[in-house]
Amino acid sequence: MPLYCDNHPRRNALFTCPKCHANLCPSCIAVRKHQYFGQAKDVYLCSECNIFLEKLPLMRAFEPFWQRLPSILSYPLQLHCAVLIFALALVQSFFTYSEPLDLVVHFVSLVVLLVYASLVMAASANGRLTRPLINRQALQKINNLVIHQLVLFAAVGAFFCKLLPVILNFFDVPQTSVIVVVSCIILFLALPAMTITLFVSRSFFAALLPNIIFRLAWRIGWPYPAMCSFLLVFFAVSYFLARTVWNTLPPAAGHFMAAVFTGYYMIASYHLLGYFLFQYQKKAGYKIDFENEFHLDERSQ
Repeated sequence: MPLYCDNHPRRNALFTCPKCHANLCPSCIAVRKHQYFGQAKDVYLCSECNIFLEKLPLMRAFEPFWQRLPSILSYPLQLHCAVLIFALALVQSFFTYSEPLDLVVHFVSLVVLLVYASLVMAASANGRLTRPLINRQALQKINNLVIHQLVLFAAVGAFFCKLLPVILNFFDVPQTSVIVVVSCIILFLALPAMTITLFVSRSFFAALLPNIIFRLAWRIGWPYPAMCSFLLVFFAVSYFLARTVWNTLPPAAGHFMAAVFTGYYMIASYHLLGYFLFQYQKKAGYKIDFENEFHLDERSQ
């Protein structure tokens, strides 16, 4: 269970004093500059005892992901996400036909959304649970990651849509609805691990190796299929809503609402993946940058 500040019961405690045993949030500590081998670094002191504080384990500061599901679902409703989602949906609503320009606009919108979702995942994986930083350094860190994700999604889609039917026909296996459902379940079980592996290793080929994907899921244990089950249900609800408005509303309005549901699902899913990686960082082999990435004064929203 998370620990809370002795002085601010609604704030997470990230430090503890070894003398007075107080659990403290960042606003209750003193920060000083100390020289270590010619380099100035921040040190954290107890305001009362004036001695060095001990950092609490990061996972004592935040709830397990299954307790944060309401916050995860509400994350895309924050202003910084909602503006982007509605702006991209509005642009796409003006390009509702299958002309080359329309396809280009929709692809560019997907790339922009994927870039932002990747920034959200990177921030969440490092403990930043509000808006991600958007600067040149942050964009450079995810540049190759976004490209690899696009190629990964294209490869997975080509396998299930093109190669899998050929394999089934070769072995005389009928393409029944059961096969389709099983394939979708396998896809939803594998894709989160592939995305996490790609994020941690920055290797496109590592994300395609079944042994690495299976080993990651095995190390994490039962929370992994639980997270995948939530993503599957979340996707089914989002897809149903998008499909319904697509078929019932006029083309422009249908495209707009479908794009809104798509953007909402992507950002919420990537926020969940990032927080899941943050929670199981050791098992996933991921090391966060505490000093540069983790906002000490931010509490989970």
